[in-house]
Amino acid sequence: MRKQKFGIFSPILGEKKDFPTILLGNTVNAENSNIATRYGEVWRRKMREPDLLDDDEVKTQTPDGNPILHYHTFVKRSTATQYLLAFTKAHIYHWNPDSKEFDLKFTCASDCTEWDTEDYNDMLIATNNVDKVLYWDTTGDFEPLDTANGIEYGRSYSNKTNVDETSASEQKVLKVASTSGYAADNKVVIGEKTDREEEGVVDSVQAGISLTLKENLTYDHTVDAKTTVDADSTEGQKVLNVLSTTGFSVDEFVTINAGGERAETRKIYTIQGGISLTFTVDLTYTHTQAQGDEVVGSAGQEDTVEEYESQYLTKAKYVISHENYLELGYTYENGISKPQRIRWSDLGQAGTGNWRKGDAGSKETDGEEFIKGFGKYQGNLVIFKETSYILQWLVSTRAVWGWKLMPSSIGCQSNHSIINDPAGRLYFYASDNTFRDIETGEISGDIDPVIKLINPEYAYLIQAMYMEESEDIWWSIPLESNLNNKVITLNKKGKWGELDLAIPAFGKYKEI
Repeated sequence: MRKQKFGIFSPILGEKKDFPTILLGNTVNAENSNIATRYGEVWRRKMREPDLLDDDEVKTQTPDGNPILHYHTFVKRSTATQYLLAFTKAHIYHWNPDSKEFDLKFTCASDCTEWDTEDYNDMLIATNNVDKVLYWDTTGDFEPLDTANGIEYGRSYSNKTNVDETSASEQKVLKVASTSGYAADNKVVIGEKTDREEEGVVDSVQAGISLTLKENLTYDHTVDAKTTVDADSTEGQKVLNVLSTTGFSVDEFVTINAGGERAETRKIYTIQGGISLTFTVDLTYTHTQAQGDEVVGSAGQEDTVEEYESQYLTKAKYVISHENYLELGYTYENGISKPQRIRWSDLGQAGTGNWRKGDAGSKETDGEEFIKGFGKYQGNLVIFKETSYILQWLVSTRAVWGWKLMPSSIGCQSNHSIINDPAGRLYFYASDNTFRDIETGEISGDIDPVIKLINPEYAYLIQAMYMEESEDIWWSIPLESNLNNKVITLNKKGKWGELDLAIPAFGKYKEI
């Protein structure tokens, strides 16, 4: 057959269609930089636009005029509704598909350099190492995850005392055995770890008698009823004469002369108000007025009261959900930076109180290097550090996690360079200025001259995205610059490509 040159995708010759299909595989191949093959067909590469466009192909801009550092597409499971969020150095915006505008959802306390986000139990969690860890449930604005002060992960206690007289619910006065050390604005916990546990703030103190709280009590906090024998009561009879019957009730057990020679316990059958208690069985001993034995009931609660100071996590760099725990890395706690620390919430819960109870806890990761991000591989959480990485997995003990420092001197430089392909392989930009597959090691030798031009100071800007259309991974990188001005691609056959695109952040969103 005579050979003749022709153009398949040629701007001069047009599109050639009348060639034998058997020759197609010899003419074009998947390594061509401008095409992709899928399901046995040859497609043009479906290039993504570097800008966010509406359905009229109009470019949109954030109201603050700043570049978008991070996108997050959040799908609320309970409603199957999709939301697109855009994060700049100063704000969080929600893309409103009806008005085709960005709605403001949060203003940063000061400019940040990067964001990390995660879906967790129908909430979107966001952190930027400047503001408190935030959440959004699609209603209203982003708010601090735990309290206005941050995430309460612990408490220190002092000035422990007891309720010494009954204090009724719906009142503010809490009667206590001692008020030593208490002052206005102290925070107190009453009946901790009981079904009557509640918290309050002291408004005023009546020395030696009571604490008046700023808000009403939710529960009754009672004490055992107490009185003394005030007339002779003979052994072998059921009636015990007492000074007062206040606080005692039928079917309650009472103890007489506890710890003494005439100690005995009886159950109340009836009460003669202000005069006597009649028991279900006879007394064993005689209790006289002269002896004045103490009589103590058993129906009271005598709850403890303690002052406490909260310990707060106020910032974090990285966030991820693993095995239904929310985890934070590189934290800032009680005014101190903790760049090696991981902290996690209770199982399935990350709201108020769930960072200091149940399975919640923290751990200092091995070594002094800083945490650099999270990834997932073969069911494990991978905690990347500057020159190492750690595997974490769930265990069935109170320890919650198993940990293993991997025998490697390689770490990660960019949290957003960490990405999985559909097969679960984990890729990242490593501490030795290479791209790596966590299982096979360095993979970027073929594109090494380009990689070496990445500005080390701005390596944290590297962004990764898996492209379903072309079935390859894209990394947006800063070449000799503080901007992501180049894209490198890796296809499923391990071949690298380059695109001259400036993309500060990747996102995907399609109006439904």
